[in-house]
Amino acid sequence: MLEDEKECKTLCVVDDVNPDDAKFINDRIREDYALNWLIDGLPAAEMKNDTRTGDVFFDIGFNLGNNEGAFQNRPALNNHYDIVLKYIFIIIYYVLLT
Repeated sequence: MLEDEKECKTLCVVDDVNPDDAKFINDRIREDYALNWLIDGLPAAEMKNDTRTGDVFFDIGFNLGNNEGAFQNRPALNNHYDIVLKYIFIIIYYVLLT
């Protein structure tokens, strides 16, 4: 299933977001909502850096948007994702001894 190399394609097109919906989305971004994806039944994660230790870790899901720094007063919606899928083939041989 993941072995086929595919080009990017548009999944949907929507009209501009009306003000009530934009407020709802911005409120969810401020509440740190995340999108949780399943790919082949496994949870997708976002690579992040711990600001205290500098360690890299994976956080389940993806932030809906950003409301830090320049986006504190007007949150930014994450509407594009670069997705990297890595998989390996594991072949297990069972030897039945009779």
